[in-house]
Amino acid sequence: MNIQMIDKNNILDLYKVFADEELKFLDMNQDRIKFFSGLLSGLIGGTVLGLFKSNLWYHFALMGLGPILIIVVCRIAKNSTFRLYQRFLESITVRAKLEQIMGLTERPEELNMNENPYWCDEPFVATRHLDSRRKFKTSKEWLQAQFNRGYNLWINKFFIGGQILGVIMLVIIGILTYLTYGHTCS
Repeated sequence: MNIQMIDKNNILDLYKVFADEELKFLDMNQDRIKFFSGLLSGLIGGTVLGLFKSNLWYHFALMGLGPILIIVVCRIAKNSTFRLYQRFLESITVRAKLEQIMGLTERPEELNMNENPYWCDEPFVATRHLDSRRKFKTSKEWLQAQFNRGYNLWINKFFIGGQILGVIMLVIIGILTYLTYGHTCS
């Protein structure tokens, strides 16, 4: 595509679209995290409460479904939030490319130095963003590097922790069932 043929107003409109899209995907990701966190809280609370109310062997067996659901929900949540995070990062890459076209990644040449502007030797885009982008040859490489960092890293750890909790709960339920009713089954 020939960039000279693109009107500056169209570039600005595209920039606004992708800046809005970036925020939209981040908001959707946060909403999805809240949803799955609430669902997991209900499953964990319900399972623990059910264990205290269980008095027959099959009650314990049914309580084993809680940890299995926790493990499954955490797996779905990890995949679901990753996809939105991926779209968020893709929006950043498009916005970054448009910033280059618009000249926002270069030092502004036309500033009147007599006015003593702040940071006149820096581009409009934050230098930390530019530094993080310059380390990579392609946007694909940048995307791959971001998947297991920052925000997404902690989301993954949270849901992996939920899966580990589900396994621990399943083992505890199995042990409690065996200790309480194991001798009656043999």
